[in-house]
Parts: sequence; C-alpha cells; structure tokens
Amino acid sequence: MLGSPGARLSRRSFDALATRLVITVKHNLRPGQKLGIEIYPGPVAPPRQLNNDADPRELTFALAQAAVDKSATDVIAIDISEVSSFASYFLILSGTNNRLLHSVVDELRDRARNDFGIHVRVEGQESDEWILLDFGSLIVHCFSTQAREFYQLERLWSDATHLNIPEVTTSGRSLSNTQAATS
Repeated sequence: MLGSPGARLSRRSFDALATRLVITVKHNLRPGQKLGIEIYPGPVAPPRQLNNDADPRELTFALAQAAVDKSATDVIAIDISEVSSFASYFLILSGTNNRLLHSVVDELRDRARNDFGIHVRVEGQESDEWILLDFGSLIVHCFSTQAREFYQLERLWSDATHLNIPEVTTSGRSLSNTQAATS
C-alpha cells in the first residue's frame, strides 16, 4: 500500500507523482551518499464552495450583531443595491484599537463560515487601518477610528439607503447613524 511506511513506488508511479509534486529538499550529503525520500499521500481537502443561497440582508444583520458582540463601534448598514452594481450592502464598523479590529474581523469570518457556509475574501489583513471583507453581495469595511474619520464612506455613499438594524442589541455600545436611519 502506498500510504504505509516503507512502501515502494514503481518508476511509473513515481514519475506520475513527480509530475504533480515539486519537492525542495535541503540536505548535507557526503559524495556518493543517496537521499531516500518516502512520500505519504495526505487527505484531500474538498474544494471551497461559496454558498450563493444566503440572503445578503440576513447576512448583513447577523454580521452586524456579531460585530457588536465583539465590541465594534459605530456599526452601520447601507443598502447600495440601487446605486451600485458590484454589491447590495455595505456594513461599516470601527474598532478602537488594532487587536480589537482583527478580533472583529476573525469573528465575522467565523460567523459567516459557520452560520452561512460562506468563505470570505479579505483585503488589508496586514493593515491596522482598514480591512475589507468581501462576501460577494455584502462588503464589510472594518476601520480604525482615525481611518474612518478620514475616509468617511458614509458621506461618500450618502445617496444610498441607510438601514435600521433592529436585530442588533447593543448593551450600551454605540450604533451611531443606524437608529435614526430608515429602511
């Protein structure tokens, strides 16, 4: 059996594997010494599939709640479907420090994957100012407080509809602009 320790490969099997594998080996061999390599096939991960059946509005509200649960501030949702062709919703939030910002991003990724079966594309993961999560029809902008004041996305998208997020319970945390907005 190929996967058992000490298994030998025929030349044909090895050639077939070698065409699919690139192996880099660092070695300290003496002249004439041969390098023995054993190859164990590992489990094959299923291909990533995006769940296109998730309702973007429901996803927006669920991720808004998750962000507030992780202490994000100034969480707002904007329906951009009438003024944009690339997405339906924006969720904009702030984190008061770098560690909090990355914690919120991790929570949103986990919540989307576990509750909705959606994998996210992330831009700016190394950044401490602005991290963008692209869920397809929902784009989440996670800002530091200073970057949010500088870019002012709410003002840039002021012609879009700001949503009221009734499901979000704040426990004293700030949800500016959402309580007065209309859906």
